[in-house]
Amino acid sequence: MNRACLAVAASLLLMSSSRAMAVCDYANPDPESTWTAAWTNPSGYRTYSLEAPCKVYVGIPFTYTARVQVSPECPASTTAVASDWRIVDNGEVRIYDATWIHLTDRDWVDSITTTYFGEPIDHTIEFVFTDLGGTCYPSGMFWSPTTHIVGLTVDPYPPPNAAPVVEAGPDVALASKEQWATTIAGSASDADGEALSYRWLEGAAELQGFRPVDASGAAPLALSPVPALSLGTHVFTLEVTDGHVVVADTVTVSVANSPPVAAPFSSGKFELGESIPLTADVADFDGGTLTYRWLEGDAVLAEGTVVVEPGTATALPAETISGLALGDHLLTLIVSDGIDSSSAELAITVQDTIAPTLAPVASARILWPPSGQMIPVTVIAHARDSSGAPVVLTASVSTDQPSRLDDLGNPMPEYAVLGIDQAAGTISLELRADKPRGQVRTYWISVTAIDTGGNSTNAQLTVVVPHDQRP
Repeated sequence: MNRACLAVAASLLLMSSSRAMAVCDYANPDPESTWTAAWTNPSGYRTYSLEAPCKVYVGIPFTYTARVQVSPECPASTTAVASDWRIVDNGEVRIYDATWIHLTDRDWVDSITTTYFGEPIDHTIEFVFTDLGGTCYPSGMFWSPTTHIVGLTVDPYPPPNAAPVVEAGPDVALASKEQWATTIAGSASDADGEALSYRWLEGAAELQGFRPVDASGAAPLALSPVPALSLGTHVFTLEVTDGHVVVADTVTVSVANSPPVAAPFSSGKFELGESIPLTADVADFDGGTLTYRWLEGDAVLAEGTVVVEPGTATALPAETISGLALGDHLLTLIVSDGIDSSSAELAITVQDTIAPTLAPVASARILWPPSGQMIPVTVIAHARDSSGAPVVLTASVSTDQPSRLDDLGNPMPEYAVLGIDQAAGTISLELRADKPRGQVRTYWISVTAIDTGGNSTNAQLTVVVPHDQRP
């Protein structure tokens, strides 16, 4: 605080005595220093004094003290030593007491507190008293009582400047991405009501130049125009001036890493066996190299690294996967900047809506001669599913002619499905090479292929026992 220190002058005013001066050190004044004017009666045993501060300001209370003391060589007594005393300030009586001054334990003190207002003018403060003579104490008749005056001339000056009160605000902790929306709530006030200006610094670097503190006392710093702060701790200084002094306060701003952002966008439905693209954008407010992993559960489907510019969305390298089973899948994309990581989920449905292809071929289409024997027939299904997954084959046989009877009159089987080799895609049959006289027998073989999605395809082929082999 730059307070004006003003000179004051003092003089000792005596009636029927010589003039003496009280002294203050004005070259290097102590804010608590005082000065004193004093008079000792001719006996040398009794001293009257008036003490006041060396510095007096308009509008600020101060105290001055009138005192009477006798020498320690004198015995303690309550005998009166003076009478008719008063305190006078520029001719105006502030205190008047026509009674006696009685000492207590060789001492008498009276202090007066006052405050000067208005324009500063010199004030002469006087301690007026009537000394009753004598040595330690008057005895018998009063000894030629005489009125004496001990005085100080006080030169008040305008009140000292009150330094502004500055608050840089509470410490701030933020993620780097929050800088643009953060304002540091500094404030300042001035008891003198003077206009204030403020600025913000980091070290010697000026973040915001001087500008007026507003009427509410706000002295904020918006971080949005400030260049991106590095991760870690920053100490900002708020400086405020009233034109006389500059007062500062600091605030600590801690900037933490901002986690990266992952945004996959390849959700959807895919056919079984189809290659599935994994696509996503990633971003990191702080920029740098990011690592990424595509997962289903704990299984890593794809991984890699990508370099991103600060705050800019960047597409991940294209990845494709295949072999996911039929049904719903929840994939996770995890992105890390080496400090923090973030994740996003991707829902995928693998479906099978395409029926398998089927083109069965029989090893024999005509059974001849009609010997009545069971003839082996092999059907190659030629079945395939678009997913590449295996299909399930079923087969059935029917005929347009009744069964032949054996010697006991029981119908004999006309055909049999001996087995289906699902892996080889073949169906083993036996068909009887027989027909009623003069007629044609037709066998219908029905083959069905079913894929893992429940889609099915059916095909029929015929094998005949002809009427004859003539053209």
